[in-house]
Amino acid sequence: MEQQLSDGQVTVMQAGQQVQVVQVNQAGQMIHGANGQQIMVHTMPQGAQTIQVATQGGQGLQQIQVVPVSSLQVSG
Repeated sequence: MEQQLSDGQVTVMQAGQQVQVVQVNQAGQMIHGANGQQIMVHTMPQGAQTIQVATQGGQGLQQIQVVPVSSLQVSG
């Protein structure tokens, strides 16, 4: 179920969890997690190596990309 919040954010329910939907530009975008952690979100190029992660029972399939630490940018 999609829900639009008063501040314009869009959320959906994924495997029983509320997930925020964001449109990410090529440079990436920093978002803040529920516990205050900073998370860098970026688009994945076509053909990028990815890992698919699922919760037990196959619910909540996610696709993630693993990159070397040296390729991460630190904001400060």
